Amino acid sequence: MEPIDDNTSESVPETPQQKACPTTRRIIVREAFVSACAVAASILCVLFAIKLAPPVRAQGTPTPTPTCTATPTITPTPPCEPSVFGPCPTSPCPASPYPTGSPPLATPIPDEFQPQDENGERTAVVLQWRVYEPTSGGPKWPAAIILHEGHFATGSPFSGLLLQPALDLQKAGYYTLVADFPLAPCGLIQGQTCHDDPTSGRPPQQTNAVKAIIRAARSDPHCNGKVVVIGGSGGASHAAFVAFDTTVTNVWPFWNSTGDDRPDAIVCLSGAYDFPDRTPEHYGGPDPLPGFMEIIESYTNTCVRIDPNGGPSQWTVSPLYMLHQPTSDRPFRPALFINSEHDTMPYHQIVDMQCALENLSIDPALYRIITIPGDNEHAFAYWDTPDGQPGNATVLIAGDVLSFLDGHLP
Repeated sequence: MEPIDDNTSESVPETPQQKACPTTRRIIVREAFVSACAVAASILCVLFAIKLAPPVRAQGTPTPTPTCTATPTITPTPPCEPSVFGPCPTSPCPASPYPTGSPPLATPIPDEFQPQDENGERTAVVLQWRVYEPTSGGPKWPAAIILHEGHFATGSPFSGLLLQPALDLQKAGYYTLVADFPLAPCGLIQGQTCHDDPTSGRPPQQTNAVKAIIRAARSDPHCNGKVVVIGGSGGASHAAFVAFDTTVTNVWPFWNSTGDDRPDAIVCLSGAYDFPDRTPEHYGGPDPLPGFMEIIESYTNTCVRIDPNGGPSQWTVSPLYMLHQPTSDRPFRPALFINSEHDTMPYHQIVDMQCALENLSIDPALYRIITIPGDNEHAFAYWDTPDGQPGNATVLIAGDVLSFLDGHLP
């Protein structure tokens, strides 16, 4: 989805859900210019004064705090076509190789963590990461996994938007791993089957790959046992999913099979959290909802939003489906959620997250939600953008991320 230009000076009307969760969107106030021209001044003077009026900008959205009572807008499932990004190349369709002249190079994660089939046999898929080792401290550091954006279907560890986050985390003393994962149609990584196999890159392949990468990172001799995940867009969705997923699997990726494998903290930049939500947005420009619907239908390979009988649906592969009441042995993992006010990820995705956390009475000290006011950047694009929050609006999102992680790692 293309960014939406923030060129309107009109107040954005609240939807019913925003009214039910009121602090997720503060009333947008615009500056007013009062003409001081005398009655006898010429029309030219008046027009000149108007021309000098400062541009109107949307004001900040504070972190939501009151209890939410609304539920997302879930409309009936209409006929649709999940393969909106096809047709894709049929077999054989080898993935494009990663660059070899841009260090650090992509290297495979250890073989013991690579994908296996239901019989325990190694598949052809090769999961890879780029390693940014800190230049000071050590010999062990907390590991930071970066998951790229790309609406579940594109992107790679070589995305230019990931370079600065990787360097910042490396400098801050994190053993930084920029990882890949299988892609939905029509994207491919090394060894991934073509999309004439309808399961290729669809749930649960992507989240299973992220789980394997987390387990590989924690076992790396350079890691001190602590792992954080920073994801953008689709990668942010995966970060939330694995942080919420307390299920146990005794086949690959062997998630939580010998303890709690979940990341110690997560950062989600412009993530999708509630796939079936169809609440329209009122940005004063194009609504990002139609594009979001197509992305979700393509990734999940289903038009069923919620099955009343509990069968497979977009909801059952959503991160919020995995969120449950924490327990003493499976506590809530610290989480930072960020979006921009006119993000191409529908604004209500972060509203849904806020309301779910409040409804479960998650300790507010364990999470933070930031909306960048008057901004339309998406995910890693706003890494070096001021957060615009009350008190110190010059703090960059990068600073918020590092401060949050440093403050929540034991």
